[in-house]
Amino acid sequence: KKLKYFPRLPVSIYELGNQAKVNKWLKEKNLKAFTFMPPKNNPLEIDIIIEESLKFDAIAKNRVLKKISNVTIPVVSIVDLLKMKRRAGRANDLQDIEALLSIKAIV
Repeated sequence: KKLKYFPRLPVSIYELGNQAKVNKWLKEKNLKAFTFMPPKNNPLEIDIIIEESLKFDAIAKNRVLKKISNVTIPVVSIVDLLKMKRRAGRANDLQDIEALLSIKAIV
């Protein structure tokens, strides 16, 4: 909220903690990500991969904290993101994997 982001869908982010609802979205809507839209003049959308939200506790252990405009945001680690991208296996995910591996080598 401090960064003026808003959900693309008219549902609460807290619904991601409801396993039955997330499973319904995955099955019936083929929904992959819960997206937060940026304010004007900001191209950075924030996605929460909803299937992975069911594994929040495991992923949260490896999270990385990033500060953006004086707001600290937890983000998925590169290692966990690589795992997610490999599971998805789409063409754009495979390109992302190559880029992430390059970043990981630098970091």
